[in-house]
Amino acid sequence: MMFVEWVSDGGGHWEHPITMTALGVAKNKWIPTEAGTHHPYCYVKNGKLKEIGRVNFTTTTTEE
Repeated sequence: MMFVEWVSDGGGHWEHPITMTALGVAKNKWIPTEAGTHHPYCYVKNGKLKEIGRVNFTTTTTEE
């Protein structure tokens, strides 16, 4: 079992702050709260909560 901790750099938040996966695939939804370019990311941790990876995302939100 692996744990994924989702982190925001501001400008929005993740639907779920922590998810779990047994197959190495995790899904989540980024919910923007302000316009701009943001760089949310997630940490992948093993069953002992030791960090084994990190994935960075870039998203740009514009005002309607």
